[in-house]
Amino acid sequence: MNNLIIVSGPSGSGKSSLIRMLRRDFPEIGFSVSHTTRPQGPKDTEGVDYHFIDRPTFLTMVEQGAFIEWAEVYGHLYGTSFTEIERCSQRYAWVMLDVDVVGAQNLMNHYPKALSVMIVPPSLEDLADRIRKRTGRADDNLDLRLARARNELREFDRYTYLVVNENLGHAYEQFKIIFLAQHQLSWRFSEVIRMLLSEE
Repeated sequence: MNNLIIVSGPSGSGKSSLIRMLRRDFPEIGFSVSHTTRPQGPKDTEGVDYHFIDRPTFLTMVEQGAFIEWAEVYGHLYGTSFTEIERCSQRYAWVMLDVDVVGAQNLMNHYPKALSVMIVPPSLEDLADRIRKRTGRADDNLDLRLARARNELREFDRYTYLVVNENLGHAYEQFKIIFLAQHQLSWRFSEVIRMLLSEE
């Protein structure tokens, strides 16, 4: 499968906003909806934001090999199912995935031709400010989130591209250029070249 777009970044880096913006401008991009044991929030839509399931069901799916990648984050389980990627791939020309660095590596191992992008903040101080503004209060897990962000950023060189999100508009332009460049990779034109070479 060569139509995957794997996106990672620390919580608060702006990756969800960038994903929404790219999908708004390019409706041929689908979104692979992850499964999670996290409680459904008031703004969450089942089957759009996540597939919300309980822990026993999630663990049963793990035992059945349903997930290409899964992880526990802040006490909740998250996973990307093979079925979801296949479903999305049948409906859309491109499949976008929002996963952490461990999940991204598993996906890259399975799909070596996938496009991978890491979204990063300009500084950890800026990231902390974004987290505080998003929650609207002091975050008891702030130190834990920043420690996790450091660990994620150490994996930057595993990704094809990196976008520093200091300004959302500028970061989006970079993200869009990366997506458009993916269309022009030489191996995507192998059939076209074969046809040209077969002409007399």
